[in-house]
Amino acid sequence: MADITRSTTLDDSRYQQNYIWGSFRARYDSDKISISNTFSFISDNQPHADYSGKVLFSSPLFQSTPSLFLNNSNSKSVNPYWNGRFYFDLGRQWQVSLFTNIDYTHNVSNTLYRSDDNEIVTDALENHITLTANGTASKTFCDKHTLGLWFFGAYSHDKVKYTGNTAAAPAFNQYGWAITPSYTFSNRKFNVFLAGGVVAESNTISGIKSNSVIPLAQVNASYSPNDKNQFELSFSYGVKTIDLAEKTPDVLQVNELLWQTGNPLLKNKQTLNLNGEYSLFPNNRFSMSGYAEWYHLSQFIAPVFTPDGPGGTMLRTLQDVGDYDMLSVGVSASLKLFNRSVVLTARPRLIYENLTGIYSHTVVNPGVTLSATYYLKNCYATAYYSTGGKELLEDDNYAIYAANKDYYSLKIGWSNGKWNVNASAINIFRRDWLRQTAWINSRWYDSTTKTYSASSHQFINITASYTFNFGKKIRHGDELQNSSSSSSAIMK
Repeated sequence: MADITRSTTLDDSRYQQNYIWGSFRARYDSDKISISNTFSFISDNQPHADYSGKVLFSSPLFQSTPSLFLNNSNSKSVNPYWNGRFYFDLGRQWQVSLFTNIDYTHNVSNTLYRSDDNEIVTDALENHITLTANGTASKTFCDKHTLGLWFFGAYSHDKVKYTGNTAAAPAFNQYGWAITPSYTFSNRKFNVFLAGGVVAESNTISGIKSNSVIPLAQVNASYSPNDKNQFELSFSYGVKTIDLAEKTPDVLQVNELLWQTGNPLLKNKQTLNLNGEYSLFPNNRFSMSGYAEWYHLSQFIAPVFTPDGPGGTMLRTLQDVGDYDMLSVGVSASLKLFNRSVVLTARPRLIYENLTGIYSHTVVNPGVTLSATYYLKNCYATAYYSTGGKELLEDDNYAIYAANKDYYSLKIGWSNGKWNVNASAINIFRRDWLRQTAWINSRWYDSTTKTYSASSHQFINITASYTFNFGKKIRHGDELQNSSSSSSAIMK
């Protein structure tokens, strides 16, 4: 089998997004009851996500000179949702809380890829609804011991209709629930939290059924021998869910040589996390902490490419390719000067990542995050810098490894009891648009992709918020935020 290299160069691009978000919250608070209902609406219109350039193939099956290509995409999304939060203090140290959500999304996307000899049209219409509820009930004894019960339930239905070169209509139905009893002990020096339970999920995807049951466990412990030292240790055994789009059973064409599909048999991934931290507070001007964290993922889902597409072209699917481990160690230090009007922070770190299986690879990435903030009455200014570096991509459908650019910003702001205004200069000295370079190397398919983004180029961001006081209990800083949990099953 002969190698074929497909190379593209970018000549022009255009991106436009019109985003509207509005929210209304009705809230009641008393000494023993808190009820909040939030109704929100998002309209996300992206009329242009277009790029064009030249494409060249190394095979005699294609013309020997570069040809022009374009890839034009547009999408519209309408997303109304409701969040309810209910808290009740029942007396005798009984407490009950409930969080509910109804989230509906209507998505329309259209993609056109065109070169000299090809035209690929992929249009998608999607309707998605999710209902979730989770809550806790707890009882405290002797002011030190607390027994609790956490429960969770969710239902999701998603219907996608593809038209264009490929006609398909995958349907997704998901049910999930979890229950976790817990115990908490707390006194002046010790805090211990123990929890264990189970999470279950049932999926039906275009008639293909799968079920999973995974145990849950969590342990958190802290010890403070005095007000200057603290030791913390945490362990968790949990689950990471699979996106709906990754389970799509249908096959869609991407370009002249590549097709894509999902894997409806993918199951939720099991995770292990262990974290230890020591904090030092010698005085009210300086603090420092050191930490070490280990994260293990037993099912690393990654793209796999085989020549099983139409006419022997490449077919990308998603499979469990091995185990993933991440070890991170670092230090965080904060220093306050000039009567706390200047705050300096530094967070050096070292991250070690290892992946086993067909993409076996190790990445060692040292880095640092620095910030300096100056406060003057109601005004402040913050300078921020964070290094980039290499990483393994846990949730990418076309690459395994990536190298990211660094990030820096200068932010100034002003606030009073009602107004909160700030302006940021992001990457102000950077003239290029490159955000990330990602690649994958496999038996049948190698790829290097450069991602260009407006957020990596120099830009200025200005935000302002105003809080209306309709009652007696208004807390500044409690402004409404976008809390939609909407997801999409449309393959990208």
